[in-house]
Amino acid sequence: MHESALEAIIARADLQRPGDADDAPSFALHVGRPIPSDVDWQCSHQLTGLSGEDRVITAYGVDSFQALYLCIELARARIFDVERRFGIRLLGWDSGQSSPDSP
Repeated sequence: MHESALEAIIARADLQRPGDADDAPSFALHVGRPIPSDVDWQCSHQLTGLSGEDRVITAYGVDSFQALYLCIELARARIFDVERRFGIRLLGWDSGQSSPDSP
């Protein structure tokens, strides 16, 4: 995992805190398309709308599917961490009930 530029966005999830207006997402998760890297494949995501959390993070895999899968799992773990640190529960995303490692 490391920071890099977000490639073409292939998916977006709008997330809200309970009690926020329905028409104003609090946060957004952007997932870029997997691209070949020097050795394997890489896929990046960005969580926007929360101060200090908007950096682009990249995951790597042996093929494009694994890179995408690991990117989404990493994003899920980041959202779980945001919920824990800020004491909130985001609507529109199931980040896991007990930990990001839960099946």
